[in-house]
Amino acid sequence: IVFASIACYNSLEIIFWIFVTFKNRHGLYFWSMQFAAWGTIVNVAFGIIYVYLKDPSIGWSVGIFIGLWAMTTGQAVALYSRLHLVVIDSRKIRWVLYMIIATFLVLHIPVMALFYALITRGDPRLYHPEQVYIKLVATGLSVQEFIICGIYIYEAVCGLKPVLAVKGRAGRQVILNLIIANGIVVIVNATVMMVAFAKFRTIAVGYTAFCYSLNLKLEFYALNKLLNLVQ
Repeated sequence: IVFASIACYNSLEIIFWIFVTFKNRHGLYFWSMQFAAWGTIVNVAFGIIYVYLKDPSIGWSVGIFIGLWAMTTGQAVALYSRLHLVVIDSRKIRWVLYMIIATFLVLHIPVMALFYALITRGDPRLYHPEQVYIKLVATGLSVQEFIICGIYIYEAVCGLKPVLAVKGRAGRQVILNLIIANGIVVIVNATVMMVAFAKFRTIAVGYTAFCYSLNLKLEFYALNKLLNLVQ
């Protein structure tokens, strides 16, 4: 409950600051951050009902997955949408988009199908495959963010050297902050993966949402720092 409450608070804070910061409320970054923040709230709300009220109905399950899709894919798209600020090669950016689409199709759709089949059929033989796929989803989503953050850090350090030469110490400090912020995102995602493998299902609902809401705040912080650097 504590993690879930903090996740909702962080998400509402992000929604507020996104609206305050962006005067022109359009574009991929704006909407992906909104989807991710609202998805976190939806995932938490339906997850609490499912886990704590012991109500495995299909309606609650669909709500969980819709929230999960928006929360995870929305954040990945937000990370993708800012890559053009540091990545010169458009092919790299395009491949990141392909990876996000493939991750959604390969991970999210099958695990929902397994979950739905487990609820409707009640076949205990489906429980183990579903648990295995949940771990696979956690691993795949973490690897996806590792890759995007890795590309971002590498390109920021290598591609912004001319800017750093002009900005001097202030520019190096910004780059250091960006590396730290993205490093924290990587560590946080690693803990999400560990919780999934440890089978702490009750904790996982709130903790995963908390971690993604924290990543959203770090993402927003990183973008503001980067914009201040390149302006």
